Amino acid sequence: MSLIHKKILAVMADVSAIGKTNQAEGFRFRGADDIYNALNPLFQKHGIFCTSTVLAQQGNDKGKTILEAKFDFFAEDGSYVSSTTRGESVNKDDKGSTIAQTIAHRIALTQMFLLPTDNHLPWMTPHQITKARERISNGDFQLYFKLEETYRMKKEDKDELRKLIKK
Repeated sequence: MSLIHKKILAVMADVSAIGKTNQAEGFRFRGADDIYNALNPLFQKHGIFCTSTVLAQQGNDKGKTILEAKFDFFAEDGSYVSSTTRGESVNKDDKGSTIAQTIAHRIALTQMFLLPTDNHLPWMTPHQITKARERISNGDFQLYFKLEETYRMKKEDKDELRKLIKK
């Protein structure tokens, strides 16, 4: 195993959950700043740095930009691993490329370091969580078992859903 692989594993062991605290157009997400703030001290601690290269980029007159970027993660001995991701943005001003590259970087970091989220059901909006609670309290126990079996939930969330079943 190369040094960069060991360092990536060390960051994965040290990184805390990054919540999906941002919301846009009805879905929750982790912003790039949230990820940078969580990973920067760990990159410094473990001696990792990252470079980027834009491999391809397309844009249109409506402001949509799609780009493919490669991110190389290095250790001090020169060992590295790469991640290639796509980023998309819509911005009619001059920031389309920057936004698309930031999105691609956020995706690369999230995937490379398997960043955990503190949201027990990260794909659900607060409205959907409320609806799931209603369905379970109205007797849809299969939904509870499906959620418990399929998704990582905090103990307190499992306890709350179990109480709904007992009612």
